[in-house]
Amino acid sequence: MVAQSAPSIINRQQFYIKPNHYKNLGEKLGTLKITTGAVEKFFAAAAEKMNDDLILMFNSLASLTDNIGRFFLVDCGGNKCSTKDAAMRNQAGGAAISDANDLNAAVKSSVESTVEE
Repeated sequence: MVAQSAPSIINRQQFYIKPNHYKNLGEKLGTLKITTGAVEKFFAAAAEKMNDDLILMFNSLASLTDNIGRFFLVDCGGNKCSTKDAAMRNQAGGAAISDANDLNAAVKSSVESTVEE
């Protein structure tokens, strides 16, 4: 089976709707013009809004990864874990949960601020 490219890769037309599918079936609402400049402007505005959220997302994700690693790396060598080992594991697990909540809140905030416009 040969993979096919999207039509816009081959030419500038993304898709084609035959006139008999849209003529006299409704009223014209307007024209949608999407230019490179408009797309760049939208992404610049979205990036500006998301900047603080992105920093929080990356920091929370890094901390989450570290704390998950700390949680699973507490190794008691096949013996019963000491109170200190158990406390380290619990602390790392609790911190990972907090990091996951921070990451979730940052993602939600970022998506909501982009959708508001």
